[in-house]
Amino acid sequence: MKQGTVNWDEMPLGKIPDNVLAKELDCSRTAVYLQRKKRGIAAYEAYTDINWDEVPLGDALDSTIAQAYGCTTGVVKQQRVMRGIARFSWKIADRIGDEVLSSHVTNGILAQRFSCSEETVSRARREKGFARPHGWRRCSGINWDEWPLGDTTDGQIARQIGCSKVSVWKARKARGIPAYQGDI
Repeated sequence: MKQGTVNWDEMPLGKIPDNVLAKELDCSRTAVYLQRKKRGIAAYEAYTDINWDEVPLGDALDSTIAQAYGCTTGVVKQQRVMRGIARFSWKIADRIGDEVLSSHVTNGILAQRFSCSEETVSRARREKGFARPHGWRRCSGINWDEWPLGDTTDGQIARQIGCSKVSVWKARKARGIPAYQGDI
């Protein structure tokens, strides 16, 4: 179709991709682009209904995110790169990061937070040269009388506080409280 016979003001400029409209009109994509620009109409943007700031970019493979949101891997990558977010890594040490690995958060808490085993967190700490945190040091300021020692497992209390099970065990033993036996 020749440009002179197209009523560009009635065309869905910016409502569909330029190349799709060009194919329908049997003209070049450049012709559609120039007519759209001439009228100050923004290009068609696919996936504008996705709030990209809410998408967990970098927390999973781009292809997995693309499949979940019904778009292409390229679109996910573009949005991730635009925001300066690194691609997903299967290595737990990369996923957790140095700042967290060097903190005094116990391996159990990190394992729970990052959906992996305590051994995996321990291995990641060793790989990065960070010593295993000593939960008992972090828990030294805890008022143990406020915690239900013996009424629940040492592990459950340790997870709630964010310290090691050994710290809870020592505090329970020091008070002569027997270990939780479950609902006997």
